[in-house]
Amino acid sequence: MLYVDPLGKVTEISYANNHINKLKKDTMLYEERLSSVNKVAHSNNIIFSVYSILAVIFIFMVLILLRKLHI
Repeated sequence: MLYVDPLGKVTEISYANNHINKLKKDTMLYEERLSSVNKVAHSNNIIFSVYSILAVIFIFMVLILLRKLHI
């Protein structure tokens, strides 16, 4: 990228290109972080579902045992 100052001197600047690449990299990192958070949330939902199913089975077993004991 070229920069022309008011006196007519032309200089090449590379920091603008580096800045654009940094923004692209940050955007990619943001998307990767978002993807990671979505994976963790999905994993937590699966774990919660498994624990809920196990809790329901345990409660049914306790109710069946209480029913057989005639308390």
